Amino acid sequence: MLVQDGDRVRSPGHPQIYLIDGGVRRHIPDVMTYKNLFNDGQGIREIDVASIPLGPQIRSGTVLTRAFDRSEVYLIDNHEKRHVASPTTMRKYNFKWPELLVPGVVIDSVPTGKSIA
Repeated sequence: MLVQDGDRVRSPGHPQIYLIDGGVRRHIPDVMTYKNLFNDGQGIREIDVASIPLGPQIRSGTVLTRAFDRSEVYLIDNHEKRHVASPTTMRKYNFKWPELLVPGVVIDSVPTGKSIA
């Protein structure tokens, strides 16, 4: 079954949810982290995930954030920030708009990783 970056998937009968990111499946470790990132539980696809390569787990507590005075949204995960490229990407991933706003210096202090497009 074809999957795309931004899909959320799980195997039928299993509770573990994965985000397809960069062509790999990344386990979402807990409900708190899921709620930090996604609008809702709608659109989770049930498929055989075993054929999708396993990537690094999303860390517990991962968040979406932006600076008070900037519009760019970042995913803060695994000690790096990843720019979310556009509102279209936010919708594609079903990301929720950040509730956590921080000073720009905080975002600037986090190493930059690969953008999410």
